[in-house]
Amino acid sequence: MIFEGMDRFSGFTKGLTGSWGKNFILLDEIDSTNSYIMANDFEPGTVVAAACQTAGRGRGGRIWRSSAGCLTFSVVLPQVDKKILNGIQILAAYATADALLDYADIRIKWPNDLLCGGKKIAGILLETVFSGNYPSKLALGIGLNVLNAPDVEGAACLGAYSPKLPSIGALMADIVNSLNDRFEEYSRSEDIQEDWPRYSAFFRKKISFHHKGREINGTEKGITREGYIIVENNGISEAYNDFSV
Repeated sequence: MIFEGMDRFSGFTKGLTGSWGKNFILLDEIDSTNSYIMANDFEPGTVVAAACQTAGRGRGGRIWRSSAGCLTFSVVLPQVDKKILNGIQILAAYATADALLDYADIRIKWPNDLLCGGKKIAGILLETVFSGNYPSKLALGIGLNVLNAPDVEGAACLGAYSPKLPSIGALMADIVNSLNDRFEEYSRSEDIQEDWPRYSAFFRKKISFHHKGREINGTEKGITREGYIIVENNGISEAYNDFSV
């Protein structure tokens, strides 16, 4: 597999099957591909990738720096209703998992982490710019540990579970194609709930989390139409949208 510099993205455009990714911007180094999208005006489906990302962001504002063995890119999304923004992250997690299932058993940790063997191999972050009450610009960032992982507890790379991976360009094309397909399907059905039990790492399992300063123990029961997680605690099911599992 080629992973040196810009050459590692060769083959991306040839692997595309839909309209997304036809407008492709490849940068040598950038602070954040999401930030680059936010600072410019690109049509939906535009993909921005970087050989090195120095200040990528995760949930809660955590900084994430990519290495040569990582894939970092962002996609400009079409406008959606603000009520389903969290559901869009779930949809993107489904799509990314679909693209990687040929190489490893992928599960989703709500709302935006992809796990393999119980360890995180990828993260997804949706960032928005609002015009009044409506999101006018949406950037979906994806960071995938392909050949190596950051030196932090609970992190892993896809290559540790699959010795035979395609080129980085082909892998990115697979993910973008899957995103394109999933969003087209969602535009017709607007359903994200049905697939959750198949993808979730913790469906019907005990989880602990902090919510508004309290530690809560419960059982994950699914997600709402909007992408909130449903947790049962002491026989009562509630939907949450602002905690870390």
